[in-house]
Amino acid sequence: MRSSAVLGLCLGIAALTGSLAQAQGSRRIGAVAPSVPPPAATPPAFDARPSEAVVEAGVPQVDRSDRAAVVAHYLNYYETSEGFAHGWSGNVAGCEPGSVASDYLAAALQRVNYYRSMVGLPANVSFDAAKNAKCQDAALMMSANGQLSHSPPVSWLCYTATGAQAAGSSNLAAGYASAWSAIDGFMGDRGQPEVGHRRWILYPRLISSGFGATFGGSWNGYAMWVLGDWAPRPPEPEWVAWPPAGYVPYRVVHELWSFTLPAADFNNTTVSVTHEGRAVESNVYRLTPGFGDPGVSWSVEEFPMGAPAVDRVYRVQIGNVLIDSQPHQFDYDVIVIDPEFSLAVDPDAIEPPAADEAAAGLLRVRSHPNPFTAGTTLRFYVTGAATVRVEIFNVLGRRVRTLLDARRPVGWQTVHWDGRGVDGSRVAAGAYFVRVAAGRQVVTRRLLLAR
Repeated sequence: MRSSAVLGLCLGIAALTGSLAQAQGSRRIGAVAPSVPPPAATPPAFDARPSEAVVEAGVPQVDRSDRAAVVAHYLNYYETSEGFAHGWSGNVAGCEPGSVASDYLAAALQRVNYYRSMVGLPANVSFDAAKNAKCQDAALMMSANGQLSHSPPVSWLCYTATGAQAAGSSNLAAGYASAWSAIDGFMGDRGQPEVGHRRWILYPRLISSGFGATFGGSWNGYAMWVLGDWAPRPPEPEWVAWPPAGYVPYRVVHELWSFTLPAADFNNTTVSVTHEGRAVESNVYRLTPGFGDPGVSWSVEEFPMGAPAVDRVYRVQIGNVLIDSQPHQFDYDVIVIDPEFSLAVDPDAIEPPAADEAAAGLLRVRSHPNPFTAGTTLRFYVTGAATVRVEIFNVLGRRVRTLLDARRPVGWQTVHWDGRGVDGSRVAAGAYFVRVAAGRQVVTRRLLLAR
């Protein structure tokens, strides 16, 4: 059986199916089916298309109690999972699902595994070629019809049995600019207290998935296969929370927070979240069984927020969770951080890097804003008088522009990039890298230029 979803709310297992989406400006997310649909009497034919057999982009675990480790993890695995060209080969008008570029798929998968690594889950989910192709069919139907549905009717434009199968087994989204932004949308689940899309991405048993993306028609369409082909439940973690305990970059913290634990009773569970002694939680919601593990969600309305000037600590207390009829309480701190050391702080008031940091080559480099449209300001701390070279490179490793090549004294330095190349013309939107070399210290940071 599949679920009935109205305005994006997952209502559990029902005899009838359908889907309307919760509007988010021009972006929408559909509700996911709660269980694997019953097999068809005759399996639908599979139209094989060229693709890798498996797309892999595993992400290592991270110690969330170590701020520097969390920052490095974010820069290495979150920020590098965007900015790729989709390379879609299909056509909505011709009902051609096509395929997307392999590095685009790998980036989307890396974003999924980044989120899983942050909660301590196995972050080795892969994209299967057969599921990718079926998800392309599903995404095409969403683009062609301007709707999201887990049970599309045969009367739909570009209808295929394989696409319908994927639609009933996938997280669905539309209107997002990219695959990674759609995955961020699944994790945010804005306006959907069931947080069903998030629960499937963070489902401990998820191991084999698929992803489809189409561009054109009424809107960009996305489908991520989340049901079936599950692995045995890993022994750790005991419970899954988003945002998780420990240091968490502010960009991945959303208004809806959640806590899940298998085989637990949350009917009378209480939730308390405080920041600097002030209660900030509201609208506690008991999650409907069948969309991943049971649990609760609640709102922290000050999110999403901009870069915090200082680290913000939120004390979370989950009470009266029944396990084998016995009440349990779970207490943890979420520390929301700016990985770039927010420029809202006066740089002169920031303690310079310690001597051992300088010796280790830990040159501090910050950029703001990032992403940016007109220009971005780069600040870096020089630990000893040295010749400093600041260069911008594109994703192919070609130098776009040299911003600075001069000797600089100890202290904070500032360089501005206006998004132009060496010839003075505006460069194309996309990902770039700034490389700052000061003496023997070299730091590279990723920049994202939007137009």
